Amino acid sequence: MTEQVGGVSSLQKNKYSVFSVFCMIYCTASAGAFGVEEIVSGCGPGMTICILVGMALVWAYPVVLGTAELASIMPGEGGYYYWAKHTLGEFWGYVMGINGAVSFYVCSSTYVVMSVNYLATIIEMTQMEATIIKLVIILIFTILNLKGLKDVSIVSMIFAVCVVVLFAVVSIVGFSNWSYSPFEPFMPEGLDVISGISMGIGLGIWMYCGFGAVTLMAGEISNPQVISKAMKLAVPAAALTYLLPTAAGLVSVGQWEMWSPGETGGIGFPTVLSLGFGDAGKVIFVVVAMVAALSSFNTNMAGGSRSFFVLADDRLFPKKWITNVTKKSGVPYVGVLSIAVVTLLMMQIEFKALVLIQVIPILVSQVLVSVIIVKARKVIPMDLRKDCYTVSGGKVGLFLITVLPAFVAVLAYYMNGMDYFLYGQIFLLLVGVTYPIAKIGLGGYSERNPELFPKNPDTKLAYGDLYRIAKYMAVIGVVSVVGYFYFDFMEGDWGPAYYAEMYGSGLLSSFDAMRMALMSGGIACIVIAVLLCVVARKKDKKIAMPTKITVSVGKHQDEG
Repeated sequence: MTEQVGGVSSLQKNKYSVFSVFCMIYCTASAGAFGVEEIVSGCGPGMTICILVGMALVWAYPVVLGTAELASIMPGEGGYYYWAKHTLGEFWGYVMGINGAVSFYVCSSTYVVMSVNYLATIIEMTQMEATIIKLVIILIFTILNLKGLKDVSIVSMIFAVCVVVLFAVVSIVGFSNWSYSPFEPFMPEGLDVISGISMGIGLGIWMYCGFGAVTLMAGEISNPQVISKAMKLAVPAAALTYLLPTAAGLVSVGQWEMWSPGETGGIGFPTVLSLGFGDAGKVIFVVVAMVAALSSFNTNMAGGSRSFFVLADDRLFPKKWITNVTKKSGVPYVGVLSIAVVTLLMMQIEFKALVLIQVIPILVSQVLVSVIIVKARKVIPMDLRKDCYTVSGGKVGLFLITVLPAFVAVLAYYMNGMDYFLYGQIFLLLVGVTYPIAKIGLGGYSERNPELFPKNPDTKLAYGDLYRIAKYMAVIGVVSVVGYFYFDFMEGDWGPAYYAEMYGSGLLSSFDAMRMALMSGGIACIVIAVLLCVVARKKDKKIAMPTKITVSVGKHQDEG
């Protein structure tokens, strides 16, 4: 492989149609109603329908409108990271970048696992055979991504059409065989509303995530305004793809408690299709289901491979090799290969666990996006946005795309369960700890332009970083302390027995030990935040960063 070193500036730009970008977004964010089966069997038919509709209205729609606005006014390679660094500065850009990278790397594994799970419903295979098939899948799509974004978009268009046609047929066959109510029972017996929402919200967010993945590749799209146009089409397409086939399945085959994604003997969409086409219907569905899962893997690999690439280009991640791109196609090949390797390592993890792990950085990123939108509204006035998309509605519109999704994100973070909540807190703490290591060791923005981004000689960080890290630690601390009381109230009745049975031994098996870890860790973070503020008053300055960063509104940075 022949490569050149050049970072973001060496990436190739191509023109894309709204349809091709829409297909890439659709494949990443939806690509069919796969995964809904977990919600159906866990939450019941009525609750599932409510979750699919509710999450589209209070999560997907606001999130996509806000993301479309940022993608329109600040198109740049790295997407979320690009927006964070230009509005909130280096530290928050790093936090956003790491969270985005982790979510993409974990997400890739879910699609490979899902595709082979579906194949297992029609072909018996050993664990070794399943592993070999996963390896072949990873190899094929690694090669495709190395060929370039154009090839990725072409494959996405083909895959998206296949998926839409398949689920349209599932819907027609299902509604043609109406025999049950899609709302009965509303929930399983013994399950209360709060528990039902807790069970379904994590999977619901996962199903409605990924709409902004294409923004990570915005620097390679020469006509970036197509991104916001395509994103606004993707939400209704995804929502209908989830809702109609699910309702059609519930009214035609029923047996909601037996629904499962890609498990032999389970009920699901293949069963619906068999009502019209017999056993051949199941085979057709499984084939297209694999195509759909792999289409998501394909576009996710494309977006995720740019995550550490942009951090390395800004000297916030080791630069050697990472910023190299292939000479012919201009692809950050180390990013592509690293996603392939991580997928290999994680593909044996249970599907549901992968989803819940991935949801954590997604939620954190969304809270930051809400802050970025508010900041961008202040620093980029409307008269500079005349050729860009901006969400209308004034303060109400701004509330819709910032406060509402941030509230849902925080709620979902707590409702994920104390075990995953604890994972999340540890992960966020590690992100905060690694920033000073990256900044001091690699230089960050100061390495590229020391005059524009001077280092504080006393702290070796950017001016104001001690205050930013202190705020970050304080937030982690407060969230942890709140968690101590929240989980006692929400899970106190059943949590001790559940976690003991689930984990057997260790910290996660003890309900009280996890709560104590949250309290002690939270207090420690708050104390550290206070100490950092004390040191900052003597060694740091509250310089609002970025003070000199500018963006070319509606254009790529190199076009300004």
